[in-house]
Amino acid sequence: MTNPSTTADQASADAGSERHSSTGRCALPSNALLYRLAIHEAGHAVARIQLDAGTLELITLDLARERGGGVSWIPDDDDEATETRLTNELIIMLAGRAAEDVLVGSVSAYSGGPEFSDLAQANELALRMETVLGFGTALPLLHLPTADRTMLLTMDKELAVRIHERLARAYEEARALVGRQQAAVKYMAALILHERPLEGHRLQRIVERIHSKVVP
Repeated sequence: MTNPSTTADQASADAGSERHSSTGRCALPSNALLYRLAIHEAGHAVARIQLDAGTLELITLDLARERGGGVSWIPDDDDEATETRLTNELIIMLAGRAAEDVLVGSVSAYSGGPEFSDLAQANELALRMETVLGFGTALPLLHLPTADRTMLLTMDKELAVRIHERLARAYEEARALVGRQQAAVKYMAALILHERPLEGHRLQRIVERIHSKVVP
């Protein structure tokens, strides 16, 4: 998984890459794109708050950088790597896409792409849960490390199906969470757009408002 103190829950590189017009000049991002990216990052953040998975440290939305934005957090000292806890992490990784799905009405390619993208991280974690962490839905005691994920999944179609099913369940949980927390996600997204980056005491006050369900 991504280092939680630096680039956790990053959107795809495509989300932050500069856009260019037909004349070759750098084009400003549209309001629709900014809103989508803010909703995406807010989905990650609100999911982490609701699942009580660490302490939010920073939320960024920086289109001048390759990664575009992200949510950084500090893990809990007593964080236990149970199947429930790791499944929650899958939900959080997929919550950006889910927030786009529920609140924008469509999903973009921003969750996928490079190895630090949401989908890449979620797939890697789901693979490890199935093959080396002892949580496999089939043969859970089998330890099956691999250096070539693509080859393994190409040769073992049943494993690929189990991983996808695990991810699909986590995604539906993410959509349900966003559906329940629409007001909080919209509130967080508006603040991300207005006050980027969100960090420090200001971010903690926002987290407390969401925890207390005191949002506009």
